[in-house]
Amino acid sequence: MSAARRRTRFGAGACALLGALAMSGLALPGSGSSDLTAQTTVTNWVIAGSLTTGSGSSSDLAARKAQVDKALASASDMYEAASAKVQAAVASYTAATTELPGAQSDLANAKGAVIAAEVGVDQANVAVTKAQNAATAASALVAADDAKVTAQRAAISDVVTAVYEGSAFLGVGSLLTDGSPGEVLDRFGAANEIVDNQHRTLDEYVSARMTAKDALNKSNAAAKQARDAQTAAAAALTKSRNMDVAAQKATDAVNTLIGQSKDALAVAQANKTTTLAQEKELQKESDQVTAQLKKQAAADRLAAEEAAKKKAKGGSGSSGSSGSSGGSKSGSGSGSTWSGGRQGYFIMPIHGWKSSNFGYRFDPIYKRWQLHAGVDIAAAGGTPIHAAKAGKVIRAGWDGGYGNYTCVDTGLYTGSGADHNKDIANCYAHQSRILVHVGEHVSLGQTIGLVGETGAATGYHLHFEVRVDGTPVQPLNWLPKCFC
Repeated sequence: MSAARRRTRFGAGACALLGALAMSGLALPGSGSSDLTAQTTVTNWVIAGSLTTGSGSSSDLAARKAQVDKALASASDMYEAASAKVQAAVASYTAATTELPGAQSDLANAKGAVIAAEVGVDQANVAVTKAQNAATAASALVAADDAKVTAQRAAISDVVTAVYEGSAFLGVGSLLTDGSPGEVLDRFGAANEIVDNQHRTLDEYVSARMTAKDALNKSNAAAKQARDAQTAAAAALTKSRNMDVAAQKATDAVNTLIGQSKDALAVAQANKTTTLAQEKELQKESDQVTAQLKKQAAADRLAAEEAAKKKAKGGSGSSGSSGSSGGSKSGSGSGSTWSGGRQGYFIMPIHGWKSSNFGYRFDPIYKRWQLHAGVDIAAAGGTPIHAAKAGKVIRAGWDGGYGNYTCVDTGLYTGSGADHNKDIANCYAHQSRILVHVGEHVSLGQTIGLVGETGAATGYHLHFEVRVDGTPVQPLNWLPKCFC
């Protein structure tokens, strides 16, 4: 049988079996603390990888946690007949192996980030050196231009002073006075040379100023670039160091998961004989139910054949075996939702949600397949359970791993298909109370028990089975499509 999740963990998504285990204070081997519960251990596993490294979005983390929760719920379903110690070990193993790939991915991402950050530091340091060299060169250029400007400023000062004092005009007058025409021309040539020199001095001054200004701007830009590069280098270095710490945490988380997984597997293997014996006992109980229902099916068919013979001879005829006509369109109780096909042959016995499905599941611990013979419908403890179809109670009482268990024979199925003329029964397990007795005829929708967690159950739920000639089949093929 599969377990529904505990009331306290329905919204939180924690494993069903951990509700009781968290209160038991059961410690795992190698946990390092005698009061470390399975619940605390699993919670730490879930957050150890991504949350410590800071990698992944919140949606990614939520998806990973949901994956772990789903795996834990499946494990609790498979090992509900095992001891609490084995259940805790299986939960530990399941959580570790489910979270391990994510933790390893975090570790790889963290190490990759460290390498990238270190490359960034190297690149930033190169940029700083380059910018500092450029700033040094620009400063040297500015100094040289400043010296040139200073020299030209002195020469320009002399020219300006001469012009201001009129000496230049006096010089022109003196050129025209004494000497031959040739001498005068020579004097004019000398004067022109002086004027040209003055113009060149002015041009050089202006050019030097522009060069100095440009060099200064470049120097300032290079200095800013150097400062920015240095800041980036420092940030990259800090990030690199942080990621290195995160990588170490991820490594520790991975190693912890591996160690806990091995410890948990060892506990489960050490209790393998006992666990398999308990599960074998549960299967034996199911086989006993199958055998009883097969006998009931044979009796129902025999009664139907006798009734048909009597009817053919003109007798009134009566099936008389189960008190149920199973195959009629309206069923044996008013208000049946069955419309002739298998889907909707039964009504929903309770309002709840499916916590575990019908079918074979592979056991990763003991490497074998195991049948979950019904569908689990989670609901609060004490929720009324309604007869999914009218019929006769053929089993009601304590039944080992099933806990409080009731089976109702609804008679032969007269619909078309492979199940035609086969006996149909439905069974209800883990009830807190049984409200009917063997031999009682129940009507459709009648309250026959209350939801509980008796037997091999680790949370409140109804384990609902549909059996055809005693053999468990997929209940969802017989219930309404609306799982409500």
